[in-house]
Amino acid sequence: MNLFRLATFAALFGAAAAAQAQTEADALFANKICFACHSVTKADFKRIGPYVVDIKAKYQGQADARAYLKDKILRGSAGVWGPAESSVMPANKVTDAEADLLAGWILTQ
Repeated sequence: MNLFRLATFAALFGAAAAAQAQTEADALFANKICFACHSVTKADFKRIGPYVVDIKAKYQGQADARAYLKDKILRGSAGVWGPAESSVMPANKVTDAEADLLAGWILTQ
């Protein structure tokens, strides 16, 4: 197999894997009812939690962004988006792998 074919195969495989992860994360966002508090974009109805695109904007570019968001998804948080009494996110019933997938998904929105 020549180098061009190998590179093409790798690119197609990578794109397919990324698309599958996106689909899995979309389903997870719905199935774990994240949408009950968060809208993805500002074109969507505003809910109590921050928009997913605002979360991305706040943390993208930070070296530990994915790990930080994963921790917040797993353990919850308070006071990150305003006073603690008005901005509480509970811990979520997700696995470590699911939290990691959601954190990565947030950073791609």
